[in-house]
Amino acid sequence: MVQSFIKTALIGAILTCFSTAASAVEVKKEIILSTDTATTWQKIGGWCDIADWHPAVTKCEVIKKGDDTFRNLTLGNGAKVFEKLINRTKSSYTYTILESPLPVANYTATISVTPDGKKTKITWSGIYDAKGATDKKAADTMAGVYQGGLDAIQKKHGK
Repeated sequence: MVQSFIKTALIGAILTCFSTAASAVEVKKEIILSTDTATTWQKIGGWCDIADWHPAVTKCEVIKKGDDTFRNLTLGNGAKVFEKLINRTKSSYTYTILESPLPVANYTATISVTPDGKKTKITWSGIYDAKGATDKKAADTMAGVYQGGLDAIQKKHGK
């Protein structure tokens, strides 16, 4: 009886793990600029530089709490997005959304620049669970956010 219960519990736990992993949505967008990697990162890679290049972001405020760094983004419609910096390198940063009107939960994303010959590839990728929307709707929304930002970078800083 106890073994049967343990076996059933283990199967349930395994199925939960697989169903959770399967529900994660991934989106990745890239562009190539004719500028060099260091110059590109200098223009877009600051934690609050997003307010300079993303058309949906009108204001960015950096908040420090102990060793943690956050940003509070204000969007053109007045909505707020509160994010935490997870990791930073010389050519990328990874962050998570803590509060937002976007249809995502458990969101982690990375913006990076890498050499592509004499050009620069900018990659913006994220993984998350859809929240209050279908996976497709959440993916379409985030793909639009990424593409809108990358298109603005290309228009402002690249060719």
